[in-house]
Amino acid sequence: MIISDSSFAINPNFLADQLDQLLPEVKRAVRERISIRDFEQFVQQLVAQIGASVISLYLEMQGTGDLGETITTEEGETFYRSDEPRQRTIRTIFGVHQFRQYVYGRNLDRKTDFYPVDVAIQMPEGKYSLWFREIIHHLCVNDSYQQVSDLIQLIFGQQIPVDSLERITNNLSKPAEQFLNQIPIPAPEEEGKILVVSADGKGVPMVRQTKPFPAFEKRSYPGNRRMATLATVYSVDEYVRAPEEIIASLFRENMEHPQKRPHPVGKVVAGFLSQCDEESVLIKGTHRATVWAAEQVERRHQTNQPLVRLMDGQISLWDASDVNFDSYETIDILDIIHVASYVWDAAKVFGSHREYQEAFARDRLLRILKGDVKGVISGMRQMAKKQQMKGERLKKINQVCNYLERNSQRMRYDTYLQQGLPIATGVIEGACRHLVMDRMCRTGMRWTTKGAQAMLHARAIHQACKTTDFHTYLANQEYQRTAQYRKLLNLPHLPPLPG
Repeated sequence: MIISDSSFAINPNFLADQLDQLLPEVKRAVRERISIRDFEQFVQQLVAQIGASVISLYLEMQGTGDLGETITTEEGETFYRSDEPRQRTIRTIFGVHQFRQYVYGRNLDRKTDFYPVDVAIQMPEGKYSLWFREIIHHLCVNDSYQQVSDLIQLIFGQQIPVDSLERITNNLSKPAEQFLNQIPIPAPEEEGKILVVSADGKGVPMVRQTKPFPAFEKRSYPGNRRMATLATVYSVDEYVRAPEEIIASLFRENMEHPQKRPHPVGKVVAGFLSQCDEESVLIKGTHRATVWAAEQVERRHQTNQPLVRLMDGQISLWDASDVNFDSYETIDILDIIHVASYVWDAAKVFGSHREYQEAFARDRLLRILKGDVKGVISGMRQMAKKQQMKGERLKKINQVCNYLERNSQRMRYDTYLQQGLPIATGVIEGACRHLVMDRMCRTGMRWTTKGAQAMLHARAIHQACKTTDFHTYLANQEYQRTAQYRKLLNLPHLPPLPG
């Protein structure tokens, strides 16, 4: 047995003693007209002291984990006990706690295999408890590490360095990616009638590696961004609209819709940077993102359910998607917002007055939405020829026309609208803003590749409202990791946590 009853010698009545002292303090606070703010701080400190005492008692009662000089597993492996108990440090929400325990290993000069007390209390590797680590994760996905450090100091009275908070987040990156690959999905009956895959890129400000330079040399530090590729998978019901409704929406005109817009179901998002694998082979972020999206589609796609790929005109995204979705019959749609921006660029070349530009863009976009993409392209080329355009103006018109021609097979908007399919990438655009911009692109922020990827995973789990599920998953993983050692302690089998 690990539990030691002798540990009650540290004063078994300390809780009662603490509570007995509370009533006089309440009376004193009333008598001396102490403010609610000061009294609340006092109560919080008292609760923290009681919590620290309870945790210390809990750890003391675990004993030293002495199971004998040697122990043998069911597989016949022998573990040897350390000569002396070794000190173990644990940090919980109530502070830093220390205790001593024997450890076991096949060869303790090289590696410790088995920490009996750690296994008994299901303590993860490292010094942060599972609950404290989860709280830190909840805080770090929303605020900078320095802000979180200040907040923890305020709430828990503990000073956690910024680099420790960053290290905790970084260490969760690998299990977070594994969790994202198997994130819970909606039940089939809850799914929308259309399954949608979308992707986009967003720049992340990175730490710039610079060579040493003389102290007197003036240097500039331009931004150093790396592109993160975000992918999302969700389902949605049909939403049939007329081209005129889309035009009204694009030009911010008030227009009552005859039916309520359906909401995405089971939206999941993940972001990936380009990284090298174990063999130092560079795997691009576009490939990693579309691989993840394809795995999510494989889990969710139902028979006869239309599968839509909805993206802008970035060639690398479509190429990577083609590789990973080659076994699916997809409906490919070019984001109408990007089309509108190209048409607007052309309008500014053909006319300088705002009224003309809006009329030009409105007319061409309406024709595109009605299926006349080729006519719009031909018309713009003829206009450029009649005006004898040259230089930058002709270059811009050619750029617009080439973009539309290259993507014309993904611009059958008349058919898409009749079928109630989505034609705008608002979901992934919003994901880029919330997942990347709101946390990772604040003033002065710079990221390492490891830190940026870890935060992308953490934010993706947070955006899916699955942070608590993720830490339940971590607890289950920790339980599985130590399951073989629990048998050595003669502990009862515990079922995995729900979630």
